[in-house]
Amino acid sequence: DCGMEGKIDWNNLEITAELKETLKGFIYNRLATLSPRTIMSEDIRFLRFLSKSGYGNDFPWDKEKVIEVFNAAWEYETGAYFAFKALFKWAVMLEIKHFSKGDYNKIEEIKFQVRKPYQNVFLNPVYLSGADESIILNYIQQFAKNDDYFSLRNITMLQLSYELAPRASQIHTLNLFDLEKIESPASSETYYCLWLPMAKKIGN
Repeated sequence: DCGMEGKIDWNNLEITAELKETLKGFIYNRLATLSPRTIMSEDIRFLRFLSKSGYGNDFPWDKEKVIEVFNAAWEYETGAYFAFKALFKWAVMLEIKHFSKGDYNKIEEIKFQVRKPYQNVFLNPVYLSGADESIILNYIQQFAKNDDYFSLRNITMLQLSYELAPRASQIHTLNLFDLEKIESPASSETYYCLWLPMAKKIGN
């Protein structure tokens, strides 16, 4: 998938032989309908979870153990949780031994709070001090009447960044058509509006 290459070393996984055979069929079925990237992000992580947690060697699981493995998969990683549900649904449909519809219905009833993207990422905002703002404003005013093209360009970019705080990608995608001139109908004054593009630029 997009140049990715990978393989599953079944001999190094701490999983019972019976469960391994079931998992091989499951992943083979998934490869026929899903992208390899999905297999990597869900099924491979589920295999790691089973091997590292010891649950792979506990198979077959009783009713209580099924719920325990299900909860542990959620705590381990979301991808492993989705793969576990998919495995159970597939195995129940094929009536594979040790996978009962009753157990599947139980795990279907369990609802977890959806994790927000980047919920564990803590932002560390940096704010300008009053002294920093004074330096920037003085610099802008000092060179505001400079006729040199490059100095005027740099001052313009500095003032836009100070006033609007755009992302780097927004500055990068700006062009002449994003600048709009507005004539006031009630007076002789002219205003300018800058439309910041919201779409992210995709690099070549």
